[in-house]
Amino acid sequence: MKFVLIALMVVMGTLHINARDRLSIEVDIPISVKKNQMTDDRCNAASKKSGNIPKRLVKETTNNPLPGSNSIEFSADVVHLDPSKSFVEQVIAANKVYVVYNDFNLGGNVTIPENCILKFEGGTLSNGTLIGTNTVIEAERKCILGPNIKISGKWNTKTVYSSWFTNEVNCLKHLFNFASNETENDIYIDNETYYLSPIENRAALIVPAHTRVYCAGKIVLSTSNFKGAKIIGVKGDCTWTGGTIEGDINTNSVDDPQYGHGFELEGACNNIINVTITNCNGDGVYISEGSRNVTIDKVNIKSCSRNGISVIGDNNIMISNCIISDIRKTDPKACVDIEPNNEDVKNRNISITNLTCSNANYGVSVAGNTKNSANINVTNLYADETVDYVCSCYSTSSFNLLFNNVIGKNFIITYCTGPICINNSTITNFVVGTNVTDNHLMVKDCNITIKPEKWIAPTSVYTDPKWVYTLSGSYESCVLNYEGSSGSSNGLFFLFGAYTSFCNNIILCKNLYFNSDTKAKSTTVSNNKIYASYIGFMQSENYITLENNYIELSGESVYPISMCSMTKNLVSRLMYNVININNMINRLTLVLDTPDRAILFIGNTIIDDNNKLMNLGGHNYGWTNSDNIIIRNNVVVPTRDNF
Repeated sequence: MKFVLIALMVVMGTLHINARDRLSIEVDIPISVKKNQMTDDRCNAASKKSGNIPKRLVKETTNNPLPGSNSIEFSADVVHLDPSKSFVEQVIAANKVYVVYNDFNLGGNVTIPENCILKFEGGTLSNGTLIGTNTVIEAERKCILGPNIKISGKWNTKTVYSSWFTNEVNCLKHLFNFASNETENDIYIDNETYYLSPIENRAALIVPAHTRVYCAGKIVLSTSNFKGAKIIGVKGDCTWTGGTIEGDINTNSVDDPQYGHGFELEGACNNIINVTITNCNGDGVYISEGSRNVTIDKVNIKSCSRNGISVIGDNNIMISNCIISDIRKTDPKACVDIEPNNEDVKNRNISITNLTCSNANYGVSVAGNTKNSANINVTNLYADETVDYVCSCYSTSSFNLLFNNVIGKNFIITYCTGPICINNSTITNFVVGTNVTDNHLMVKDCNITIKPEKWIAPTSVYTDPKWVYTLSGSYESCVLNYEGSSGSSNGLFFLFGAYTSFCNNIILCKNLYFNSDTKAKSTTVSNNKIYASYIGFMQSENYITLENNYIELSGESVYPISMCSMTKNLVSRLMYNVININNMINRLTLVLDTPDRAILFIGNTIIDDNNKLMNLGGHNYGWTNSDNIIIRNNVVVPTRDNF
């Protein structure tokens, strides 16, 4: 009997025995429609229910037919679903390939047996929940899941498409349910608008680990009055590229909106690239504690209530080529806010490059307190006139701050215990607060202009816009220019702390004040070009050295160089300067209000074409004298041609 069957099989078709001794037979199918033509016809709605599928259950392998043949290879692994029967009564065995050609109404929950493949050659599934058990979907980029379909369970589908779903509220939630934390996933979102229902204190859409998202569409959070409804939560090792994310700030009436973030990033290796984020009731991007190796690149964030980007922690955070605007609703209203939530948070190695800011309170804000040190590097920061403070540092943490090529107004450093370097920047109004006493501030190759009309006082401490404060640091190769009114108290004010130097700068102002605090050790002002009508040394408790400067004095000041309230019996020195007084209306005078400390005035050259100085004898001209003053080897020349 067996031999007769085999012989019959040889006559009717081709007998195959594979390496696993599986018996299969290739035969011609006696139907009028070829397989390829039948598959194409099933892709349109008109043929989905045309009845071209044989009524009987056909079993085949997934191997393609031979070229030019309308034959298929039979095997027990593949099951073609019969449209006359329900989906649930046919999908009953594990380790099968189930081929769908027609529409099926699930009518409830359907659990797919283990390790199966759902292969869509046409048709859709709708009205129910598909529960996967290590299930794979094979389908073209077209609708296979109709209205009211939900996805649950465990799936092993590595590439999925939003076009598989009917576009209805929360369809993207079920699209992302195909992804698994245990495998790599690629998710493609088409160019349509998708809506998500908000969830209080949670993200409406969760991106599993190891997922790459390619978004061409717009994702909108439906309106609510929730305070903490986030849009997208990212769990780690994910990359999201493209698309627009929109929150509900325009319709949500909650007070103090600050927790409804666009993206909330958790874990390692998260990347947000080329995305537009708008109207979020919190931050555009919130980088939570424990995040590391995060890249935010080419992201456009606008009209978010609290911050554009908040960096809470942890290590290797890179923000580049971003545009952030219209951050104006909830404090601190920063384009980028670096602020650990508690002192145990590690917040290290943060890089901000090519950031453009507009209409916000801060461009970059560094705040919060942590016991852990951090390196923060800001390069190419531009904040236009609508940003109140281009940078603000208000933190007791030991941050190492490096700013390169910062352009904007009102740079303020209130608290910081670590070194701060500012290079190659153009800043209007620069203030270093009196609490920054132990840091090492270096300002180099910068153009700093004081314009009182552009100053916005952050607190009552800084209500006066006319001063520049600095402590415990150095200015080198800078241009410092005061463009305010010429009142007697207006000008540049430098409050020096420990080991301060002022070298190779150009200083232009009406009045120039040098002062020092109780922690000061020494102050050196050397090799500068100073153009002023008044230079004042006030309340100095250390010694100040003015050496090798070119000083051009002009105006109506009675006392162009004044050393007032000198105490502690330390030495102040004016040595080897060139002092041009040609434009002085009154004669050059050195004034000591309380001459109880030593002053050395040695080796200076005074340019005086108009001979307005009073000769006190020798080579010293036009100076008052006292027991504490040493005036020696100074020269008056009648022309400035030699300089």
